[in-house]
Formats: sequence, structure tokens, C-alpha cells
Amino acid sequence: MGPPSQDLPPHWEAALKVESTMRTGYEHGFRVITLTDCVTVTS
Repeated sequence: MGPPSQDLPPHWEAALKVESTMRTGYEHGFRVITLTDCVTVTS
């Protein structure tokens, strides 16, 4: 059996990465703002 992230659905894995990144920013003194239910487009 591999690392736990290999057993998670892709959207859960992405959510965990976002949460981890936000927590790290907060721990380093950044003011962190969470956007929910949003969409982005790149070209």
C-alpha cells in the first residue's frame, strides 16, 4: 500500500494541498484568505 494520498479521490488530494499551503502561509505570518466556490481560467 502506498502513501495515503494515493488512496484519496483527486479532489480530496487537491483540497489537502490547498489546506497545507494555507496553513504554512499562516504559520509564516501571512494573512491568509480562503476563497470558496470560485472558478479560474487561464489562457
